[in-house]
Amino acid sequence: MGGFAVDRIFFMPHAIYVALIVGAVASPLFAQNALPVDVAPRCAVNDAEFASWFEGGDPENKLVLPALGLEGRFENDCDFYK
Repeated sequence: MGGFAVDRIFFMPHAIYVALIVGAVASPLFAQNALPVDVAPRCAVNDAEFASWFEGGDPENKLVLPALGLEGRFENDCDFYK
């Protein structure tokens, strides 16, 4: 009887580890991250505006400038997120 309790205590942590590993491996296989087919381009950004977010106005291998935060007035949600 004493051996059964020891085996059970030893087995339980291993079973938990196996379950965690199986769950971590299997969950991305069943994830459904597909984008909807009818996405509306509400907050489009042109090339010049996009380039202004980078150091020197060139997005190629440049640093991204920090956001202005809440300094300005925003007319809509797109202005806030830009």
